[in-house]
Amino acid sequence: MTENIASSNKIVVLPEIRIACLEPAATQICLSLGLASYIIGITHECNQEKVLQERSKQSTSTLSTTKGKEIYVLTKSGLNEHATQMEIHVSVQKENSRRQQEEAAFDDDPAITTTTAPSSSSLSSCAFPVSALYPLVQSEWVKANPTLVFTQDLCAVCAPTPLDVQRLTNQVAGASAAAPATTAAIASSAQRTGTTTTTTTKIQNPTIVSLQPKTLIEVADTFVTVADYCFQDDLLRTNQHPGKLLRNAFWNDLNTLQATIERYRDPSIPKPSIVVLEWLDPPFYAGHWIVDLMEYACVTNALAQHQQGNSKKSKTVIWSTITSCDPDAVLVACCGFDLKRNIKDALQAANRFHLLRAGKEQSIYACDGNSYFVQPTPLLIQGVVIMAMIAYSNQPMVLEAIKEQCRILTTDLTPRSAMEGWKHVTLPDVENEKSAKKTKISLGVGDIEDMAEDGNGFYELHKKACQEGKSTYTDPATGYIVFTEIAHKKRGKCCGSGCRHCPYSHVNVKDKLSRIQQPAMLYQAPDDDPSLLFSCQIDKPVKVLSFSGGKDSFLAIRALVRQHKEKPLPFGLVLLTSFDAQDRMIAHQDIPIEDVVRQAQHLKISLLGVPLHRGSGQSYVDRLIQALKVLKPFNITSLVFGDLHLEHILEWRESALASLDYQREYPLWKKSYDELFADLEKSEVPCIVSGSTCDAVPKGTIFDRTFYNKIVKEAPVTVSIETGADGKERLQPVDAFGERGEFHSLARVWDVRREQALGI
Repeated sequence: MTENIASSNKIVVLPEIRIACLEPAATQICLSLGLASYIIGITHECNQEKVLQERSKQSTSTLSTTKGKEIYVLTKSGLNEHATQMEIHVSVQKENSRRQQEEAAFDDDPAITTTTAPSSSSLSSCAFPVSALYPLVQSEWVKANPTLVFTQDLCAVCAPTPLDVQRLTNQVAGASAAAPATTAAIASSAQRTGTTTTTTTKIQNPTIVSLQPKTLIEVADTFVTVADYCFQDDLLRTNQHPGKLLRNAFWNDLNTLQATIERYRDPSIPKPSIVVLEWLDPPFYAGHWIVDLMEYACVTNALAQHQQGNSKKSKTVIWSTITSCDPDAVLVACCGFDLKRNIKDALQAANRFHLLRAGKEQSIYACDGNSYFVQPTPLLIQGVVIMAMIAYSNQPMVLEAIKEQCRILTTDLTPRSAMEGWKHVTLPDVENEKSAKKTKISLGVGDIEDMAEDGNGFYELHKKACQEGKSTYTDPATGYIVFTEIAHKKRGKCCGSGCRHCPYSHVNVKDKLSRIQQPAMLYQAPDDDPSLLFSCQIDKPVKVLSFSGGKDSFLAIRALVRQHKEKPLPFGLVLLTSFDAQDRMIAHQDIPIEDVVRQAQHLKISLLGVPLHRGSGQSYVDRLIQALKVLKPFNITSLVFGDLHLEHILEWRESALASLDYQREYPLWKKSYDELFADLEKSEVPCIVSGSTCDAVPKGTIFDRTFYNKIVKEAPVTVSIETGADGKERLQPVDAFGERGEFHSLARVWDVRREQALGI
């Protein structure tokens, strides 16, 4: 459509224009407007091959404006491409906090209005705050020498902002001209476009245009804005305005799709409800223009009631909220990820989705979220198609009508097919309702203190079989024949297979993290290392700390460090961590056992892992006794717990453990929260909310001073629902340390030096 306007007549485009697109959306819009030959710079996330392909379709006469075919990549990634979603989320939060602090303390004048050209060394390292996750590459910027820059101001972390570009261009200009840069003149794009969604900043050269739409209407208006800065006024004053043509085609196609779906869908059935997730760990529900897209796909937003007021911002939400809204389908469209990555991450979250009706009915889907949902481009039409195709999967007439309509859409789209860019995610089968219940427990309902004394479990069957001298018993859940401890002892050694009743602490199992079924050492600190504080030696007492990987457990370690300094007789320490034998997650904390092993290795403290078989019929005390047998060579004297102030928990422990011949210690008991938080700050160890049962404290929240003060100050109004012994729900203030189970955390001890973390 607009491709011919730009390529067939060079005069319609502004002379000597050299476009730098600092976000993929700007690149796509320029391609849709036929401006490929004028793009000189793109981001590391843009599809360079696609830009070159579009160039080849256009007249070679336009290539002179770009001084050759080379395209410069002007940004780079500060993230590990193999990082998990939680790791990325934490990095983004930390970067956002850093930017805010540095921006608040930053004075533009010294860096920008310098009268002396910076040296080559200073040019390679910015003197001003820049994004660590999406930094500009100055050397490539100098080569590209753009005259027009399209960027965004919606997120200061995920892409360069106008201020980033302004500072860089002024620094580069100062270096090349050895003269002070001129003061920036900032003007509203309303002067040129008549809209209010875009701002422009002129700094000598280039012109910087910020595209920051929040609604679908504003998205369509950015098509006009980009054209306004690229084409000649003579063309813009005609009815062939490229941006307006693209905007009109976009709206016409959206309205046609909506009318087509409405015409063929069954009116006797309510519109399907859908949840679109922009992130999984922690979960973010879709916001901004994606909410508008749902109307054109003729679907309802299952999470609409959880949006605050008229705000359409994407927000975090806990999984139980997603479960309670009971969507007909879930679409994984994570920001920055293509179809392949979203399928992979959706499968990793299978235990989450199995709790949903949509999961049980296999109505979980993934798509290229970056191309068709997150980026505000004409390709959002494909997002409408994807939502409609998955929502109306049981109405063939609707599906065929959508497929036919896609073939005649006038907007320049890739792909054309309604079947591309998305895929059904086949979740692993859940054996039965009992297995689903186990999964739910491991997601945060249970903890090591939960008895799980199921009379139909295997624990008593195994115990009875051993008493009778039998080598096998029949597992009640699966019907399989299982070897008893007696059978394994007859073999005389650990076979390394991770057997359920291995009596040798899985000594020969290579991949203990994923295979052990009985208590075993997951990390053994070397006892001959002089730097160790808690070495476990035969001739000295050893304490066992019930360790979950969170802030309370970590603070208990620091308290023991202080105790170690004060006591004339040193003692050893072993961390004891229980985790679900099926999914290898730590109950309640909602973190993988791998993270706790990483903590133990960094702190150089031995770790005993205790797999929990839910529904086994084995009591908490029996499991603990079984675990402590692994530590039999050591002189175990005390069991240590990080309890803070809940009387009924302490009373329960004292009662349940009274029969064991060990002291019980509570080094954090009744310590004030201010004292505990001050100690946490002193350690400099960042703590991240890893599991949550209330929307007031979403997963991924950084447990820092800002959060702590907010919860303490607003506790009377920030509430969670608690069910009492009488079965009635009551409103309770959110505890500042999450003691009633409102939230749980992960102490990222590996982010600081071991000595700093421990306080030694």
